[in-house]
Amino acid sequence: MRASGAAGQRLPGPDGKVDETESLVEVSNSCAQGLSDGITSGAVGWTTVDLNPGRYELVCNLKNHYANGMHQMLLVT
Repeated sequence: MRASGAAGQRLPGPDGKVDETESLVEVSNSCAQGLSDGITSGAVGWTTVDLNPGRYELVCNLKNHYANGMHQMLLVT
């Protein structure tokens, strides 16, 4: 998740993923933050974050998922 102007505007690299340099948080474990192999198919994933008001982009950064539309704008008021 990163602060963003609009969802879907980043260009994936040759690996099919978008740059996560400015990411604020990552949810890669089921019900936890941090790096892993991802949330398994059919599982539920969640995390709690404190965000300032603004626009944020949620992305799935598995190969080609972002390019195929797996991103969402989150507006915090």
